[in-house]
Amino acid sequence: MRARHIWVAAALVGALAGCGGSDDTAEPAAQTTTASTGEAAFLAALKVIDPQLAERKSAVDDAENICLDLKQGKDEVTVAKNAAARFEVDNAKAAMIVGAAKGSLCPSAG
Repeated sequence: MRARHIWVAAALVGALAGCGGSDDTAEPAAQTTTASTGEAAFLAALKVIDPQLAERKSAVDDAENICLDLKQGKDEVTVAKNAAARFEVDNAKAAMIVGAAKGSLCPSAG
């Protein structure tokens, strides 16, 4: 059952992240829409991983810190440990959260 949840989360992130796109010449309103789409995709994936996590007010901010860790070149183990601490979850959930953040909020960082 857990493998099914992981697959569903990955599929959700992939499907929703594909709705956005990256166009540097886009109007500011379009960029806001893309950011909102990425946030929505992340929160949807987070809801599959653990519904209570998606309710956290700091969920998107914590995920943006995952992106920052990745952009700074931190190794996957460190990124996952940091995510576990930020989200107060075990290592398995932290790894799924990192994957969700990579797929929806910072695909170019990982």
